[in-house]
Amino acid sequence: MILIVGVLVFKEDEGQVEFNKMRKKIISRLPQSATDFDNEITLRHKILHSVVKEKIKMGYTEERSLRRYALRTIFESMGYTKYKDDSPVDPEYECAWKGIKCGNQNGTTIIKWTLTDLELYGTLASEIALLPLAKLFLDKNSIFETIPSEIGLLNQLTHLKLNNNNLLSGPIPSEIGLLNQLTHLELNNNNLSGPIPSEIGQLKSIRDLFFHENSFNGTIPPEIFRLDQAGNKLRINFGQNVLSGTIPSEIGLLGSKVKSIDFTWNQLTGSIPSEIGILSHIQFLLFNTNELSGSIPSEIGLFKKIEHIMLEGNDLNGTLPSEISLLNQTLQDLNVNLNNLSGSIPSEIGLLSKLTSLKLKNNKFSGNIPSEIGQLPEMCYLYLQRNPNLSGEISNVTCSNIVDSCSKGRAQIKHDKTVKCECDSCTVVVD
Repeated sequence: MILIVGVLVFKEDEGQVEFNKMRKKIISRLPQSATDFDNEITLRHKILHSVVKEKIKMGYTEERSLRRYALRTIFESMGYTKYKDDSPVDPEYECAWKGIKCGNQNGTTIIKWTLTDLELYGTLASEIALLPLAKLFLDKNSIFETIPSEIGLLNQLTHLKLNNNNLLSGPIPSEIGLLNQLTHLELNNNNLSGPIPSEIGQLKSIRDLFFHENSFNGTIPPEIFRLDQAGNKLRINFGQNVLSGTIPSEIGLLGSKVKSIDFTWNQLTGSIPSEIGILSHIQFLLFNTNELSGSIPSEIGLFKKIEHIMLEGNDLNGTLPSEISLLNQTLQDLNVNLNNLSGSIPSEIGLLSKLTSLKLKNNKFSGNIPSEIGQLPEMCYLYLQRNPNLSGEISNVTCSNIVDSCSKGRAQIKHDKTVKCECDSCTVVVD
């Protein structure tokens, strides 16, 4: 009996020693978790106690036990308790738990975790930093509170998707700038707020930077335009926030490395910097629905691959630069609706052989409509209405050409009553 008692006492001591050892290791990586282990009713204490028991029973290594602790804590903090039931093989084998992909077969290297659209409702625990993840997909759930600053410890992370968690709030932690392997950062469609941290400019491998449809405020940090060292075709989307101030002239530092920039639906002011002409390989330039003023820089003629220019809903003035004709091999969509542009519509627009949509409504254009518009071989949508000083005519030949060239069969021609039109009424709207 004494021997049995002695054995039991020894096991209890061994468990406490292991608990304290692992507790110390976790706290060394996650200092903010320290107080939780002092209270036996906390989630962290309960899970660590359970993990220590299985470590002793199964002979797991300390690193594997730490990962099992992290996985269980994160799962349960997000309200997902059936992660083992989804295992088709062994419920104790963590590489078979929900959404886990391991880089080997012994459960020691977890490289990818996908928990997309599982109706998760809870918080993202700081224990995420204990996992050697390369890809983390937690999009389309109801994760709430903030992004833990410990996310910056995932130095192997290449993909982070937290988009479409509309309860996720607070600022982007500046520590995210430490993720120098990160290529895809998708934080769109959340309730994140505060300024965009300048540390984003440290993400030298980034390709996709999606922050749209949040509540970010403040100015656009010029540091983000120093991402040209990535050597990738960068896509930036900061649309539908409450960003203010001017577009930094540093935008030109992106050079030929940027594919698209979307700053739509913000409160940006000032002029469009002439440095955008340096973005030679950009395909999408979307600045619509802001408070931009000044003229459209003639440097847009330097774009070599541009397909869509969207400047609708600003306070731009001056003329439409004739240099736009230099985009004749690529430009498909030009939208400058709802501005204060004036002067004549340049006849050089007739050189834009790829143009399918030309939207010039609600401006102050004057003079005759250039007949060259009717020769555009791909044109489908022509919006000219609410330019009271615009005159001339849209001939039946022009209309026929537009209708014939529109492969989708949905040609739309809109104009003012001041414009004489001989077109078939089914293709024309008079505003």
